[in-house]
Amino acid sequence: MYKILLLATIVLLFVFYIPQSFSESIGYLSWTETAQLVIDENGGKTSVSLGVMSKNPDDIMIPELLESMILNSPRLIGISYTNQYNCVPGVEEVVDYELHEFSCVMIDITKPSEIRGIEELHADARSVGDSFIGVVNQSFGIDTEFHSVFINRMGLTSDLYKSKISVVYILPKKSSVEHFDEITTPFVKAEIHNGGGFFKHAQEMAEHKDSVFSFSLVPIDHQQVLRSITVLMEDWGQYDITNMRISLLELLMVDTLERSKVFTDGFYPLNSIISLTVIPDQNSQITELNSNLIIDPANVEELKTGGWYFDSSSTSELGEIISGKYLFGTESSVDREDMYLIIGNNDGTEPIIHNDVIVEVNASDNPSYDEAVKQATDFKERGGCLIATAAFGSEMAPQVQFLREIRDNTVLKTESGTAFMTSFNQFYYSFSPTIADYERENPVFKEAVKLTLTPLLTSLTLLQYADINSESEMLGYGISVIMLNIGMYFIVPALVIIKIKTIKKI
Repeated sequence: MYKILLLATIVLLFVFYIPQSFSESIGYLSWTETAQLVIDENGGKTSVSLGVMSKNPDDIMIPELLESMILNSPRLIGISYTNQYNCVPGVEEVVDYELHEFSCVMIDITKPSEIRGIEELHADARSVGDSFIGVVNQSFGIDTEFHSVFINRMGLTSDLYKSKISVVYILPKKSSVEHFDEITTPFVKAEIHNGGGFFKHAQEMAEHKDSVFSFSLVPIDHQQVLRSITVLMEDWGQYDITNMRISLLELLMVDTLERSKVFTDGFYPLNSIISLTVIPDQNSQITELNSNLIIDPANVEELKTGGWYFDSSSTSELGEIISGKYLFGTESSVDREDMYLIIGNNDGTEPIIHNDVIVEVNASDNPSYDEAVKQATDFKERGGCLIATAAFGSEMAPQVQFLREIRDNTVLKTESGTAFMTSFNQFYYSFSPTIADYERENPVFKEAVKLTLTPLLTSLTLLQYADINSESEMLGYGISVIMLNIGMYFIVPALVIIKIKTIKKI
């Protein structure tokens, strides 16, 4: 959870600490909505979250007594209320072979400046936590009990002076949607509650059984309290991101991500942000975007256009992070087609930007601009399997990934395979968008297509075991697979029909 909170802090820094000259050129409201996607290939996790936050006490209202206590406590780091599994080690317990799960309230405080022993630290932290918890319980209509004091090293230093202490209180676990409703219904302003946007999307995500709810109150310079509500899918799968088309809205489980209606009366480009963090396990770079690229975020005209802004570079060395943010510009929503990207291997090439496409081109080749544009166009048009994606519901479905791997790692490795794919794509993309659209509209047809694709997928597994080291071998195996599919899809059904007709005549 602390990694997620750290990433949230990075977003906050981008949102709330805008250069003065920048903020004077655009509108800005206290209410902010964020979507965060963390693809950690190195750690084998993908996390997504939707959140809303504000420093305005009228947006998310908390009792004056609680707000006053937060602002006037010099040691308070923040208060969080969450149903995250094992919010600190040891919270969840097994009694008589039955798992007991809890929601947590964590009062995070700084360690006192003087050095104390563990027992003194626990006693001191408990006294601070107890001074808050009664008011917290009363404010949110909950009844917690003390669980433990947890000393966090924050992963930065072993120095006790730098430690954070969490005083943990527990209550019977509730679902994310229950927590979401009990916090937002009484405390979130009606205009925001009814404004849709990320707030609505977060509420929908909260209905997922594996989602995690968090409500945080953090003092800022002891002058304002930052309120934030977040719904998180903490471990959304493991992906090999290299050369894979990543659909960001698919990870967020929405077809269209809409902004809140509170932003419709002006230009507020920094109030709705999609944040992407990629932690690759090799040298990587963004090779394709299907949206604009913002070079200078202080340029208002670029902000109006909207698109991706990368914090430093769209490339990374081993161990480095690729971090970017998507800004809506003047648009009120974004759909899946606009929100995909492809990450490829960074092998020393320099990306060339052409409109909304970035394509790596080796600088030593010294390509002309026209050649670079052609590469960009070819790269973009190569596309994916629209019919299979629509049938199996996701570009990340194992069946779709299998087809992509066969194409990229086997067929396109030879000249004959590349020539075949070029001709095939011209034919395939002439009708596949229509079929894919009909699949999404007709569930029965979708299931029929899924059944139809099964023999094809089975036959293509043969190529996984084939040792293809030459053009002749590619042609041989390719023709064999084609003939096999002709037999399965045409000859066998024809023989069955003939047999049925023969039986009827008898």
